[in-house]
Amino acid sequence: MVRTGQQSEGRTMGTRGRGAFIGLVALGLGSVGLASGCRQGAEPPAAEEPGAEKPGKEEGARAVTLTIKAEFPELPAGARVVAPSARDRQQLRVARTDHTGLVGQVASIDETESLVFVSDPVAGGPATYEARLDVTLRPVTAVDLANVPQDAWPEGQAPQVAPGPAELAPVAAPLNAEAGAPAARTIKALELAKGWKVEANGATDPLEVAREGAGSPYGITSAFVAVLSHAGVPARVVHGLVLPEAETGAARPAAWAEVQLPTVGWVPVDPVAAREQGAPPQGTRALDRVPLVYGAEITVPGTTATVQHALGGPVAVVGEGEATKIIEPTTYSAQVAPQADVK
Repeated sequence: MVRTGQQSEGRTMGTRGRGAFIGLVALGLGSVGLASGCRQGAEPPAAEEPGAEKPGKEEGARAVTLTIKAEFPELPAGARVVAPSARDRQQLRVARTDHTGLVGQVASIDETESLVFVSDPVAGGPATYEARLDVTLRPVTAVDLANVPQDAWPEGQAPQVAPGPAELAPVAAPLNAEAGAPAARTIKALELAKGWKVEANGATDPLEVAREGAGSPYGITSAFVAVLSHAGVPARVVHGLVLPEAETGAARPAAWAEVQLPTVGWVPVDPVAAREQGAPPQGTRALDRVPLVYGAEITVPGTTATVQHALGGPVAVVGEGEATKIIEPTTYSAQVAPQADVK
């Protein structure tokens, strides 16, 4: 076991650091390199924000323990288990993470602001991964997308936004029909996305979602982000867990979006939850969401394998590039309990 702040020596069974195991990926690949000089089991510490309070001390904060378990009945020899991890952010404080059952290292995926645990190659056969994550969700100033300032970016300060697939340009045309602030274009894109039908096992590709007018929750979120890119609005997909309303219960993997607006910064927008009765105002960071992986996909460090729509939950991946194969685990659970109740 490697504890936060300690240097590891050799290989160990399990790791402990500043991050979370949420989701699994098993890779039939060679060695995986570490980014940013990460040591085994120790995630890069995030800088403390000026005036930030300690976890659990802030009024209105929600401190929980997540206990995660996933089982694969049969993995090929040489497969690797990869677990997206949480890291300290404005709203999220990560106090403790235990990774048990597999030897591995933590790597940083800088382009997505994400961390991943990568195991050593497994010998083959059944594999079980368990983790415990203590996190505190801190309340932040509520933002209502409908009432944010309709500001444009100051001259010369607009972020560079790479356009999405060219085939989506006609879909985004209404957003560009008249000049408008990024917030106004985001609202138009949200209304467009709310018209797409949600199908649990629907399309995940943005082009297919726009063409068919329907898709999975991830597919609709991904298409929403792609349409905004054509309107020049910075947006990204966020994969994470949605906590139950009750203090105890099961968390579920989900995907939502974040949009960058002038004078406001990055705010969450969920084109799927927005259509639900009693949904909180878009732009508000709710205390029931634990962000894990940023970006529509990640490339596993040291490989060409990419993982897209399954980043909030466990999958098995064998191969690289176009030959990558994704396999769902037979069982997966993410149980939530108040930190004070966990002995």
